[in-house]
This record gives sequence, structure tokens and C-alpha cells, in this order.
Amino acid sequence: MTKLNNLSLIIDELGKTLNPDVIIHHNEQTWTITLSENFCVDVFYISDNNKVVFQSEIEHPNINEEIITKLLLQFNYNWIETGGVRMAQDTDSKSIIQIYDLFLEDLTLSIFIDALERFIEKAKVWSHLFELKNFKNNLSKQFNPII
Repeated sequence: MTKLNNLSLIIDELGKTLNPDVIIHHNEQTWTITLSENFCVDVFYISDNNKVVFQSEIEHPNINEEIITKLLLQFNYNWIETGGVRMAQDTDSKSIIQIYDLFLEDLTLSIFIDALERFIEKAKVWSHLFELKNFKNNLSKQFNPII
């Protein structure tokens, strides 16, 4: 069985196990897993690198772009502590994107679900943090100290 076929079967089983609102199979290598009205995870199969990439937009209030850039750079620097989760900013839409690579070697349904659930939990934490006024104020102080 090819890795892509195995991944397709895992995502089919995921629908029975995780109970998402909907799973959209866009094409042979791209899916969107919608978990609620305002949260979805895009899944990309990258055959050249033998991996799956999870990607999700994190909702955030309007925070100074320079502060966001510094925060994302600091977060990415701590890739060991984050388990490899990375953050980026779409320069066109200003959206914050959370990204995670999952390599396909020995991938099983339980490994996929575990990685996806951890990815979702991190995204929810970030969304919640961005909503907190104290968090925004502390970001401003940390990344724009008064001199």
C-alpha cells in the first residue's frame, strides 16, 4: 500500500473516531478537517518529503505587526519546547498560521489522531491567549520596552 493510500485510509477512519463536522477531500493531496464553525485544519501530503503538514489559521485581535513578528520568531526559536509546532504570518491577510510536520514513516491512526489533537489544543491555547487583554498588554511591554 502506498503512503498516500495509507494516509487516505487514516483520514477516512479519522472521521469515525474524532467526529469532525466535515472532512473535505480537495484533491489527491489536500484535505480540510472542520472541527467547529470557526476552526479547521488543512492537511497537506508532501510526497517529496514523505510527510503530512497540518496548517490552521489562529484567530487573533489586531495586534501591532512588529510585536506579532517578534512573538512568532521567538516561538519558532523554541521549536524543541513546542514539539516542532511553528507559527507564521500570511503577509497578505495578516493571519497567523500554525504549522506542524508529521512524517509518514510508521504512521498509524492513533499517531495521527494524537498529533492532530495536540495541534488543535495548541491552536486553541493561542486563540485564547490572543483574546486576553493582559496578554496583549504584556506583549507590548515585552517587545516594546520603555527606554
